[in-house]
Amino acid sequence: LINYDRKNLYDNNIYRESTIITLSILWSISFDENIKKILEKTEQDFFDILQKINLNTNEVSVKQATCGLLYNLDRLDLSQVSSIFQL
Repeated sequence: LINYDRKNLYDNNIYRESTIITLSILWSISFDENIKKILEKTEQDFFDILQKINLNTNEVSVKQATCGLLYNLDRLDLSQVSSIFQL
């Protein structure tokens, strides 16, 4: 996730697919209360990276996974959510 963001690898297929899978797994396990507590204690940089990925990618599945994960962890900044998710 860090390389995907910091090296601007949004157009690299391998990094994009790896990021989609990683974010989907994190989102899925964030429904478990024990895992959620662990993820909530993650450093702020992690959440900043997720927000930045959400803003900079055109990949809908990446946006959905980042929004879902941030929402589950009560870290979703609605002002930063892409317009495709706003009602």
